Amino acid sequence: WANCFSLLLAALGFEARLAVDWTDHVWAEVWLGDRWLHCDPCEGSLDAPLTYEAGWGKKLTYIISFSTKEVVDVTPRYTMQWPRVLDRRTEVSEDRLAELIAAADGGARRSAAG
Repeated sequence: WANCFSLLLAALGFEARLAVDWTDHVWAEVWLGDRWLHCDPCEGSLDAPLTYEAGWGKKLTYIISFSTKEVVDVTPRYTMQWPRVLDRRTEVSEDRLAELIAAADGGARRSAAG
């Protein structure tokens, strides 16, 4: 649903991206006004970024947002327990993660620039 919803948002002229939660869920983010808003079509929720941690009790690790223009680690926006999340982020070091995201982001930006 999130993929389809993101395509619909783009077709309607909105800037959209997919937020991928490494634990098992994907949703959309839409640029409205001057910021990205959480937008989960499966849950029927808008601007409720704590849905997964507070509502579902998820133990978040990595949430990366992807668009045709950028790749961004948005995990801090979806948690009120950042130190605990950091303790669970053990797949790669935070420095290595930043390098990987920067490389992916650079590729997306170069592709978007044509």
